[in-house]
This record gives sequence, structure tokens and C-alpha cells, in this order.
Amino acid sequence: MATHSIRRATHDDFEELMQIGDVYQGMDYLRHRYHTYIDDPNNRSYVYVIGDEIIALCMAFIIDDGQTFMIRGARTKDGFRGQGIYGKLNKYVYAEYGHIPSIKYDVMTTNNLNFDVNKDRLLKKHTELNRKSLVHGRFMMSDLQLRELDEPSPILQQMTSDDLLDLFASEGSRKSLFPVNKIVIDWIPLRFLPSNMKYILEPEALCLRSKGRNGETTLLTFGTPSNCELGVRYSMDIFGDDVTDFPYHVARHMRHVGTLTKGYVFLQMGIEEKFKDIAVNVLPLLNLAPFDFSWTTQINFESKFRVEK
Repeated sequence: MATHSIRRATHDDFEELMQIGDVYQGMDYLRHRYHTYIDDPNNRSYVYVIGDEIIALCMAFIIDDGQTFMIRGARTKDGFRGQGIYGKLNKYVYAEYGHIPSIKYDVMTTNNLNFDVNKDRLLKKHTELNRKSLVHGRFMMSDLQLRELDEPSPILQQMTSDDLLDLFASEGSRKSLFPVNKIVIDWIPLRFLPSNMKYILEPEALCLRSKGRNGETTLLTFGTPSNCELGVRYSMDIFGDDVTDFPYHVARHMRHVGTLTKGYVFLQMGIEEKFKDIAVNVLPLLNLAPFDFSWTTQINFESKFRVEK
């Protein structure tokens, strides 16, 4: 009988882990980010092994200056799901972190489809932070010809890490832009800390800011790219209560994507529910039609960190 074991994942496991396959319907980011995650000092990744075969993966991160535990990239090989294997791996990983006194919180993000199936289990453990609507669709970048908008373009500031830290230091800006006192970037809820900047503004990411007449930030948009099976997945996160400049932000992000690829782009925009109609109207305006776009909901959770006995 083959032995079951759990060990730390390594760079050498990459090719075998890729054989588990895409678990995010063509949007899997792991091939693009695996080695970066393994090298991240905030990450410990674990694999479940039966005999010599890797069956499951769990990647655990400590963010927010050591206060928060988060899992990304989790997956189980087809044919072994529903057998409790990932549950054993998950329990083992939590136990590995159980002795670290700085960890106070546990965060996770899911979509409404997964939430509807696992609602009772999720709400038993987690408290919902907030929800954002996600509009997404796929198109060929080389086919895109952005229309010029009629009005003069506003001044959009491209934000650096230092610019963002200055913005986060402003209590007024934080309250207006981030009502739950966190920023959710590419599905990750993060506190406003310098140690989180490598997740907030990743390499090749673009952050743009619009300001009102009083100098306050009225709209802040992030675009985070990663390669996936569908092409380049470009995850846009939108913050603010004034969407006057929103079309110009989208156009600027699309030009940025054009510097990354001429192939397929999977665009995903996380936007407040009240701005859904504006998003729908902007896409055709910019010639982002007739690609098919659809809606899902992103749901963010937080709970107290605890280890199951």
C-alpha cells in the first residue's frame, strides 16, 4: 500500500504540479507565479504525496506584518477529490502555523457560485467583509481599436508605491476609497502596510488616480496582469465614488495591456454594484464590444485565526 505524506513544496515540483491541471477555468495564475511564490519569504507551500505522486497543493501566506493567514493556489488532482485528502493537507498547514502568536486573522475570497454551494460551511467559519461585482470577457488585443473619447482627457496620475503609501496615510482618503478599511487587489484583502506593497502593486501592474478640485482622490484603479491559459488575464480593481473619469482609466489600462500582448486578453473588472451600469456602457464606447462579457460576484471574508483540533 502506498504511503501518504506531506512535505514542503520546492521549485523542482513545478512540472508535476502543473500536471494537476487548470482549476480556474482557463484563468489559472499558478504557472505564471509559482516560482515567485516559492521564493516569497512570507510563503510556505505544502504538497500531499501518495507514494511518489503529488496529489494536492496548499500555498500559505502570512501578510499584514504577520497578522493575517491566507491560502492561495490550492488544488487537488482529478480522481482524488472528495476523498478528504485536501482536508488533511489543509489541517496540517493550519497546525504548522498554530504556534505563531502574531497571527490573528484568516482571510479568503471566493465567487458567488462557490459561495452558494458552500454557504453554510463558509459562514460558520468566516465573517463577510464586502462584495464586488466582476464583469469579465475575452478579446484579441490585436483586434482592439480604442475609440477616442470626445471630451479632453483628464490628467491621470500613474501611482508608485511611495504615492500609494502617502495616499494610505490619509485617513480621509482611506475612508472614502476603502469603506471596509482594506484594499482588495486581485482577490487579496490587504491592510495598508508597506510590507504589503509587493502584493498591492506587482511588477507590470498599473495604478492610476484621478483627483477632484479639492485635490482629494476621486477614483483609483489598479490593473494586475498574469499569464494564463486564456492569454493575459488582466484584473482591474476600481475604488472611488466618482466615475466621471472611468472611461479614460479603462482606455489607459487597455493601452497598457497592449504593451504586454497582442494576443488574447481576459479582462476582469471588480467594481462596486452601483457602478455596474456605467461599466456596461463604457465597454462598447471604447470598442470593447462585441466581445461577450458576463457578471459574477467577488465575496471577501475574514475570521479569527484558529487551528482545528
